[in-house]
Amino acid sequence: MLSETQIAYVNDYYYASLEELSQGTTRNQLVNIIMDLEKDEDFLACAGIKKAIEFYDMQLLTQTIVNTQEDE
Repeated sequence: MLSETQIAYVNDYYYASLEELSQGTTRNQLVNIIMDLEKDEDFLACAGIKKAIEFYDMQLLTQTIVNTQEDE
């Protein structure tokens, strides 16, 4: 189980990654950052970025479904 400090650390990377995505950073760039952080064994930061990527993917899927339904 993570401590409050660790959870806050993960969330910091999550929100920062969402901000980066909104500023134009690509999903692939974030994946590359995760690979670098894995080398440094900063797994909590990786978890935050991965959480943001998963949110981004879900948003993209949802938007695709909505657009498809609107076209029908």
